[in-house]
Amino acid sequence: MDKFQRIKSPIERKIIEKLINFERMDYNRYAFNKLFYNNFEVDENGGVIKIELYYNQNKEIPKIIENLTQLQEVTLMFNKITKIENLQGLSRLQSLHLRHNQITKIEGLDKLFQLETLLLDENQINKIEGLGSLSKLKYLLLNDNQISKIEGLESLNQLWMLNLRNNQIKKIEGLKNLTKLIYLYLDNNQIKKIEGLEGLSKLSLLDLDGNPLTEEDKNIYKGSVDTWAQATIKNLNEREAQKNA
Repeated sequence: MDKFQRIKSPIERKIIEKLINFERMDYNRYAFNKLFYNNFEVDENGGVIKIELYYNQNKEIPKIIENLTQLQEVTLMFNKITKIENLQGLSRLQSLHLRHNQITKIEGLDKLFQLETLLLDENQINKIEGLGSLSKLKYLLLNDNQISKIEGLESLNQLWMLNLRNNQIKKIEGLKNLTKLIYLYLDNNQIKKIEGLEGLSKLSLLDLDGNPLTEEDKNIYKGSVDTWAQATIKNLNEREAQKNA
């Protein structure tokens, strides 16, 4: 039995048939050509738990996706989506991948309480917002956007990785609650001063390459090699202690 036939719900089967576009399927497993790649996964109980729609030229998130209530992972990368919507019914969603679209605002995520991975890189976002209810989030990718300020992360105290490379950030701030953060990517921004890293005792990788650091801060920064982040923080703390002595 192929996995399409394993889908238990007739409603879910119709939705998948419409989304995946079966007339272009290869062995009922996946659809692939130079323009698009579509796929789905079914669990042992016949529920659709994963949907992937690449290169479909979609301008919006299909509303029917919200009826696939058992979804744990949604991937809609390399499309033309402008707005995050039609996801509020996906209470089991753990991973949402929206890389390389045309999204301008972070919104429509406030009911996704189980979300652990959020990919919004390569969009047109200029402000970090709309993440307040995502307390289980561990991986957040916002690189290659138009963000100028680190903010809106206060409730993300489970975050392990934050990628903000290739933005327009001028100051390291808004990170004090991210006490479990291990990987922090801030390369290729407009940061001149190393600061705002207090309390990040688990930080292992800090990437500030490609920033216009002052000569003093270049001496503090130990580079982006994994495990060197604490050396940078140690140097920063020593400098602050000398200033306050």
